[in-house]
Amino acid sequence: MDRGENEKRLEELKATIKENEGRLQNLQSTAFQLANYYFVFQGVILTAICNGVTSLRCSDRWFLFTVSLLATILNLVALCIKGLKYLRTKTQQDENWCECNELEKSRTQMNQDSTNVLPTTKDDLQKQLGDDKCIELCQGGSRCIRVCGEF
Repeated sequence: MDRGENEKRLEELKATIKENEGRLQNLQSTAFQLANYYFVFQGVILTAICNGVTSLRCSDRWFLFTVSLLATILNLVALCIKGLKYLRTKTQQDENWCECNELEKSRTQMNQDSTNVLPTTKDDLQKQLGDDKCIELCQGGSRCIRVCGEF
């Protein structure tokens, strides 16, 4: 993969990672909202049972129990679906981070390789020197010289 493709893919991954972070936060808040609605609903059912002790017949209590059980099952299914989506998105996020880190490492390696090339012309030397007007030239990673100059 050349440098341009590498940079393009890196930007795409960063955009995807940011998008996935928003999705993860949305899934998390939706799951908390579902849990809160469930507890409120169960509180209403429990209040109806407790306050209606004298007026509720046995068949009414079974109806409330059935409604409560149905709400529990539906909420559990909804939470499982949200949880699976969260895990899938989190796994994709982790894979994107790994690929992003590999591309960053590759880009850093390319930059190091390009700066360790000895200049062959005056223009190449000026490019490597930039504003600093000094550069360290290394060969083999152990022997380095510092070149400074005015042009």
